[in-house]
Amino acid sequence: MRPRARYAAVLTAGVIAVVAVALVTRPGGAAGEVSVYPNDRTLAATTETTITLRGADPDELEQVAVTGSRSGGHAGSWEVHPDGQGATFVPERRFAPGERVTVDVGARVAGAAEGRSSFDVAGVTDAAPPPYDEAKPPRLRGVQRLRSRPDLRPPGITVKTSTGDAARGSVFVGVKRGATAQGPMIFDDAGDLVWFHPLDGDAQAFDFRAQTYRERPVLTWWQGRMAIYRGAGVGRILDASYRPIATVRAANGYDMDAHEFLLTRDGTALLMSYVVVPWDLSKLGGSPRGLVEDNVVQEIDVESGALLFEWHALGTIGLGESYRPAPKQGSKVHDPFHLNSIDLASDGNLLISARHTNAIYKLERETGDLIWRLGGKQSSFEMGDGTEFKLQHDARQAPDGAITLFDNVSEELPPRGRRSRGLTIALDEERRRATLVRELEHPDGLLSTTQGSMQPLDGGGAFVGWGGMQPVVSEFDAAGRTVFDARFDAEGVESYRAYRMPWTATAPGRPAVAATAAGAGTKVSVSWNGATEVAAWRVRSGADATTAPRDGFETTVSLSGRRRSVIVDALDASGEVLATSAPTTVRARAGR
Repeated sequence: MRPRARYAAVLTAGVIAVVAVALVTRPGGAAGEVSVYPNDRTLAATTETTITLRGADPDELEQVAVTGSRSGGHAGSWEVHPDGQGATFVPERRFAPGERVTVDVGARVAGAAEGRSSFDVAGVTDAAPPPYDEAKPPRLRGVQRLRSRPDLRPPGITVKTSTGDAARGSVFVGVKRGATAQGPMIFDDAGDLVWFHPLDGDAQAFDFRAQTYRERPVLTWWQGRMAIYRGAGVGRILDASYRPIATVRAANGYDMDAHEFLLTRDGTALLMSYVVVPWDLSKLGGSPRGLVEDNVVQEIDVESGALLFEWHALGTIGLGESYRPAPKQGSKVHDPFHLNSIDLASDGNLLISARHTNAIYKLERETGDLIWRLGGKQSSFEMGDGTEFKLQHDARQAPDGAITLFDNVSEELPPRGRRSRGLTIALDEERRRATLVRELEHPDGLLSTTQGSMQPLDGGGAFVGWGGMQPVVSEFDAAGRTVFDARFDAEGVESYRAYRMPWTATAPGRPAVAATAAGAGTKVSVSWNGATEVAAWRVRSGADATTAPRDGFETTVSLSGRRRSVIVDALDASGEVLATSAPTTVRARAGR
């Protein structure tokens, strides 16, 4: 359903919209408290920001007033959140750059001493954005050449290890940056393609995986353009027939970044944005007219697009926690945090990873306050032997409270004996101790300087994507043995993360067929991109029919005699017809 618009009463110029709310207990929050976003810790909100109130019944509002220190009072409209636990105030006009905005709620505000909240609006910067990455022209080397689908051009996959003990499911990767087509890709344990969706132009795919949306299995990925490490794009959601069902965008004028797209059981999405704002960096030895990159975390209701939560790293994480020096040139951007993952902690709060502080942070969801730090310069935990990590990615919290992550270790090559690791760390929150449970290294001792992922699997195993310049994916069993290992064949291909996940789908359309005369016979190549239930192919030509078992993504069936045309049926394991191709004319062999 779309959110209902509730329009506030505009009294006089400079007198603010008034709407009433009855206060309720929000899950995890205190009774009678309202959470306000942006909040007091926000130092660089956008001029077009809206104001979200959570923990309130929108039908009964107390007085709420929104006032800018330069722009004065703001009238606006109210958009009710679909779950009935809040509403968003949409100002009729933008806020002024550099001003402070006060929100008088008329009720207790979570994390504030009074019934009001405030935030700062970012100043204006004329810094030119970096150019977007350009897609490389696909080459033939290392690229799959499919007779029935010559338009796909995915990278080839070499499987180095496959013991047969891998977990159930296929491998999910987002193909990017290499000399192949770019896009989300699924392949099986033999390295055979299951599904590939090539993207147009310079678009890239990050964080491709299977998730659950409204209790249904879906495919999700971030899609957009990259400028070095900053993404500007959207979240894509497809159903189990590969049909688009939702597109998710960041709110408040931000671009959705590539680093995270996580769906929750409540039908919401957790995502982030990278935003450059002007900042005095002189206390850090940088320029007084510098530029800093704020990282913004948002929770968006997928169906309506409503903003339910917003948190800014700038103002909560100290700039002094970063291991990155501030640039002395005012034209260069300081990237002190570099958030790269968001997760729901086991208690419903949020877990975020900041690469450039070498730390993981737990956030209180109602206020955005820090609950603890793991790692970095101000760790809340005593770091036990082997638990220290650097430049990490993909931090998650297991139901038992353990933290899993991908430890990049270093961003400097050559490796000089350094190896990236998949880590599992146990936390004793009472005694504030972190203990190493398990570390996983690649048998070849890989060092991955960027990107990467660590996915715990049922049964105690783990699936690791080695990221960046290491186009390798590996699976380990509960004992740490390598049970699967594969890599991309094409030059320069990367995948930000990699996953092992079950996936069953009904492919759209019809099977694709290419039929060619071959000597005195006919060769028929057939595939059906994304179909997971095909067990065999039946090739019909006139009164003749030949059935062959499915042999990878593309199966080639040899027929005796020259045929004029063929029709191919896709059969399931019981021999039932799933779909039938269009009639395909047999072509003469090239060069004849």
